[in-house]
Amino acid sequence: MKQLIFALPIIFSSICITAQTSPNGLNIGVYYSIDQNTGVDRSPTGDWTGYINDYDELNYSFGLKIEKAVNNHFTINSGIGYSDKSYIATYYCMVCDLNAFPPEEIDLEYLEIPVSLRYYIFDNSKFNLFGDIGFLNQIALKTDQEQNGYIISGKVGAGIDYVFTEKFRIQLSADYVNGLTDAFSELNYKTQSMAYRLGIDYSL
Repeated sequence: MKQLIFALPIIFSSICITAQTSPNGLNIGVYYSIDQNTGVDRSPTGDWTGYINDYDELNYSFGLKIEKAVNNHFTINSGIGYSDKSYIATYYCMVCDLNAFPPEEIDLEYLEIPVSLRYYIFDNSKFNLFGDIGFLNQIALKTDQEQNGYIISGKVGAGIDYVFTEKFRIQLSADYVNGLTDAFSELNYKTQSMAYRLGIDYSL
C-alpha cells in the first residue's frame, strides 16, 4: 500500500501544474515531497532507559495547496495534506538483566494544514526564486503508542518557480520542518525533517 501511495503522486506530478510571471490572484495545486527524517538519535525515558531511533524508513508527504497573492512579491499559502513520519525505535535499558529488545515501528501519520508567508524575489520573470516561512498544524491519524492528537511544527524553506504555460507553473523547493510540540505525551520527542518538494499549480 505504501508503495502505491509513493508512486501515484509521482505519476500525477509528472504532468506539470501557477500562472502569470509572478503569482497573481488565486492559485491551486498539488504537491509531493520526499522527507528526510532528521530527528534525534536517542529518546531517553530516564537516566538509564530510552529508545534508539532509526530513520531508514521512507518518509513522504502529499496533498493539495492554495496560494493567494497579497501583492507582486508576497503570497499567503495553505492547503491540506497527508504526511508519514514513521521510524523504527529500539528500547534500551542499561541496568536491566536483559538488554536485547526487539525494534518497534513507530507509526506517525498526520493530516497536515500548513500556513505560510512566501516572498518571490522577481516581479516579472518566467523563472523566479522564493523564500517561505510558516507553520504546520498536524493532526495524528493514529493515536496509539501514547501519541499526542495534535502537534504544531515550524517550517522555513526556499525554492525555484518556473512558469510552464499561461495557466500552469511548476515549483521545486526544500523545507526544514522542526516540531514545536512533542509528538508523544510521555516522551520528549519532536518531529524534524528536510522535505524535498515538487509542486504543480494552476492559476484561476
